[in-house]
Amino acid sequence: LGPLDRYGHMDIRTIGSGSAFFFQDGKAIQGSWQRGSVFEPYQFRDSSGKVVSFNAGSTWIAMVQGAEKVSYQ
Repeated sequence: LGPLDRYGHMDIRTIGSGSAFFFQDGKAIQGSWQRGSVFEPYQFRDSSGKVVSFNAGSTWIAMVQGAEKVSYQ
């Protein structure tokens, strides 16, 4: 798998914005992601524009094309 950065993480250079789903504490939150440059962190917001806070611990983020095709129960 790769490319990996020096910490063993995927080296994703995606910039721009798009739709997002956040699954946390048994809830699904629809929102968005945004990143202005590869030197900035990603910003994750819910549908009202509020910053999404993640629980302490490991967080898994998956980037997929075609968010309109994502389904969940």
